[in-house]
Amino acid sequence: MIDDRFDKLGIKDKENFTRILNKLLKVNYINRDTYTLREKEMRVNYDYRFIDRNFLLFEEYLLLGGWSLNKDDRFGVIYITSQYEYNRRRINKFTTQVLLTLRLIYDEERENLMLKKEVSLTIYKLVQKMIALGIVNKRPAYQDLHLALQHLQGFHIVERIDGIWKEPDTRFIIYPSILFVLSNAKLNELTELINEEDETDETV
Repeated sequence: MIDDRFDKLGIKDKENFTRILNKLLKVNYINRDTYTLREKEMRVNYDYRFIDRNFLLFEEYLLLGGWSLNKDDRFGVIYITSQYEYNRRRINKFTTQVLLTLRLIYDEERENLMLKKEVSLTIYKLVQKMIALGIVNKRPAYQDLHLALQHLQGFHIVERIDGIWKEPDTRFIIYPSILFVLSNAKLNELTELINEEDETDETV
């Protein structure tokens, strides 16, 4: 059945299937709408549409490798989840703190979203929010922010609009994929953990 679906693809589509399958395994999240620096605007993502059109083919191939293919039509996100615990990426504590802050910002701004599903902000706003929420006690080094945001960009969670990651006035987008990176349960767990650390610091 898998071979039949694949054989029906044209030569170009077979090449695209191989390319996009490998990309999906690398980045994990594909957003329907993405920002392009060249055109400086949001565009419908070709890779998302290709997966959508050939969803069963991708699903069956990934299932053989122990992966589940998921699609959320409301937010326009396609992503994979592993059926095995050892197929997980680990990120350091600071990147986790940045991720948590971004998710909280996204939740706050989501009520103001109409047709758009992404949220834009500056690095300065991100830093101010991290301090206001008590996630960090002082302004983090912009080099650390650069590395964290660049890492998250690699998974299509954020996208730079202008400037460079080290500058406070650099603007970037939070994609809706963040909702599936950090579930509500995990969000609550991380928030409670940070609150416990604050209480421990006050006690000492």
